[in-house]
Amino acid sequence: MEEKISDYGNWISYQLRYTQSSDTVFVRHSVMKNKIYVFPDCQTGQFARESMFGCIDKEKNLVLLDLKKGTIIKIPNVKVFEFSGDGRFLLTLEKNDASTSNLCIRKYDGTILKKIDKVTAYKTNPALTGFAYASNIDKRVKIGLVAFNKELNFSDIVIDTISKIQDFIWAKDGLAFAFYDKGTKSRVFHYSIDSKKLKVLTDHSVSIDGTANISRSTDLPLRISDDHRKVFFSCIGPSIPVSPKPIVEIWNGNDKYLYPVNVLIEHYNKPFLAVWWPETSRTAIVSSKQVSWVALTGDQNYAVLADPSKYEPQYDTYAPMDYYIMNLTTGEKELLLQNQSGNPGRMFFSPNGNYICYYKNDVWNIYNIHKKRHTNITSGLDTTFQSVIEDPSTRRNFTYTFQGWSTDGQSVLLNDQYDLWQIFLDGRPPIRITKGKEKQIRFRLADIDKQHFAKSNYSLSSSGIYKMSKTNVLEAYHTVNGSTGYFTLDAAKTVQPLIFKDALLTKVLKASKSDTYLFRSENFDRSPSILMKSSKSAKVESIVETNPQQKYFHWGFSELIHFENSKKNVLNGALFYPANYDPSVKYPMIVYIYQKLSKRLHRYENPSFLSSEGINVTHLTANGYFVLLPDIEYESGNPVISATECVESAVKSAINKGLINASKIGLMGHSFGGYETNFIITKSNLFAAAISGAAISDNIRFYLTHNSDFNKPEIRRVENQQFRMGVSFYEDKNSYYRNSPVHNAENIHTPLLIWTGKDDNNVKPEQSTAFHIALSRLKKEHIMLQYPGEAHTLRSINNQKDLNEKILEWFGYYLKGEKPADWIAKGTGVAQ
Repeated sequence: MEEKISDYGNWISYQLRYTQSSDTVFVRHSVMKNKIYVFPDCQTGQFARESMFGCIDKEKNLVLLDLKKGTIIKIPNVKVFEFSGDGRFLLTLEKNDASTSNLCIRKYDGTILKKIDKVTAYKTNPALTGFAYASNIDKRVKIGLVAFNKELNFSDIVIDTISKIQDFIWAKDGLAFAFYDKGTKSRVFHYSIDSKKLKVLTDHSVSIDGTANISRSTDLPLRISDDHRKVFFSCIGPSIPVSPKPIVEIWNGNDKYLYPVNVLIEHYNKPFLAVWWPETSRTAIVSSKQVSWVALTGDQNYAVLADPSKYEPQYDTYAPMDYYIMNLTTGEKELLLQNQSGNPGRMFFSPNGNYICYYKNDVWNIYNIHKKRHTNITSGLDTTFQSVIEDPSTRRNFTYTFQGWSTDGQSVLLNDQYDLWQIFLDGRPPIRITKGKEKQIRFRLADIDKQHFAKSNYSLSSSGIYKMSKTNVLEAYHTVNGSTGYFTLDAAKTVQPLIFKDALLTKVLKASKSDTYLFRSENFDRSPSILMKSSKSAKVESIVETNPQQKYFHWGFSELIHFENSKKNVLNGALFYPANYDPSVKYPMIVYIYQKLSKRLHRYENPSFLSSEGINVTHLTANGYFVLLPDIEYESGNPVISATECVESAVKSAINKGLINASKIGLMGHSFGGYETNFIITKSNLFAAAISGAAISDNIRFYLTHNSDFNKPEIRRVENQQFRMGVSFYEDKNSYYRNSPVHNAENIHTPLLIWTGKDDNNVKPEQSTAFHIALSRLKKEHIMLQYPGEAHTLRSINNQKDLNEKILEWFGYYLKGEKPADWIAKGTGVAQ
């Protein structure tokens, strides 16, 4: 579903999507539920106040619904449409010929007011109060400005020798815009609304180093500073000559990167960031091909820069870097942080441009840009912001998420395991805003406002901004019983429940001009529905039920179970009951594993053979299985040994309920879950059959593999990321062998089905092949499936169907005693 809500909450729209058919958009009144309109084969639409709704169908017709009259009109050949911010005007980009379009300004009901011919590009301003456009007239380009007002004021600027306008961008306040001209020689234009001055920057006026040329780059988007004084654009150096193909590849032992990466670097003319002051015609280089990591402070007066290769070769997930801060006006640069993690979740800039918040040495710190002062802001608090519970790897130092900034930039909002904290930068005492720890509820601020969403800041993303003087919304998750919901947080820091229930609640929306909220709710045995509620009322109203016909079918249900690991920590597992469950029957069970999966407790899933990883819980329960998704807590240096302990404990907890046939339990996992599966059956005899997909079998071989998807050695993933070994193979070989499936394969007594994509560059298919050869040598009962043309997950519908059918046949034989399919009988030698 893709939900929308009108300004006052009187109307909602939603979209139903199907696996192999087109979308359908529904529009309905939130009170008069029989007032509903259906638009087949349409994409998600937009509301204009409480008056109109528009969406585009598969024939490229704009379908306009008058919400007051109930009438519908269609406008043909519409590529894009937008309503003005006040809902009074409609902008439609309509196909004209192969290269140009017409831009039509209409009343909100579709009545045409003005047509602009041969438009090649346009962009509305951030407030949707007007737009800029480019059109080709007699081999000349006209740049126009239109205001959405009664007079539809036009301003035209005619420019010669422009061939193609690209990347129209507006300043934040809509008082300036800029764009590229991608002609024979690129140019950058800047136009000020107030001064009505158009400035142009050409290649020969880029006085950076005498060799730079303007070059549009999606990696380094065009941007105007908030004060309109600067334009940030992309430059590129002289073209790189193509080197002849070598007769031999020389993989140097002292290179910073492996040979394939060096080849990419050598042949990629990496763009760098430059800045232009239109009023003074001055330009300056910001980043470079070498010092390519770049981000701007909140006021765009400073840039933070780093050389990503400084500490290479290294084997952390994110290479550490030395960060420098540059004053863009003076060009002065000084060291900001040395040997600091390159993790993008460790550095954030305040919106006012005064501060940089960063995570180092297990605490959050603030750097005051103007005072050049570093301050620890979280030590001494009665909490930890390092997630040692969720991930104990000593080298990973995982931190709970940085939530954002207050709008004034004078406080940061941080998350610990349960709660939201507000840390003031003026010396006021910190506030623990929520009290989730006491109730084991995890609170996080919800993103329901445009300011909350992260935007590109070149090498970083900008963090969310929250107005703490108004009511915000908190999302909540009960870590013990799995309930989810939303709470309001008002200016006085009072937290009140909005909706909280034993279901999965997601996608909160708020009407912009009322206190009406919209939620998506689902359970494993109840399809997604749309709920509506006012913060001033206790009543929750169901607006839409997406699958009412489900009541005619047998369905399973789910519950959360609890178990302990070897350290006596209590963990969760989601247990799903078979469809048409009969308490007098003991059923087989399938256990699916991958780190922490219990949060799938309430996830609704249509039964289907089409699963890219071979797992569809509803499909399995419909075929008479219990399904268990346990959480796994890891021990550094013993990842799959600790996984074995957790999985065995979870399975025994489920068995103790007296519902499951303990001799008919299957185990399956994909990727890292496949690695866990491969290992667990070397240690455990709980499982009658197992399936591992795209899995690692030899973690030492994997450790010394080059991942061609990410162009990095897998050492990083094994030592300090998902595999959590903590040290290199050469520091603790015994631990690596102890956690290696292939080195313990002689202990396997569980029939294993292995599957992989033959073109998988993430986990090479040779991992599956090696395990197949090992198990063949050991005469272990197993079969391997390799899918040509497939990567880490299966994309072909036919291959997905084949895999899911074979999974049912494999478990059907070993867990239900069904007659073995021919491929099982032939591949394993079992009697038919």
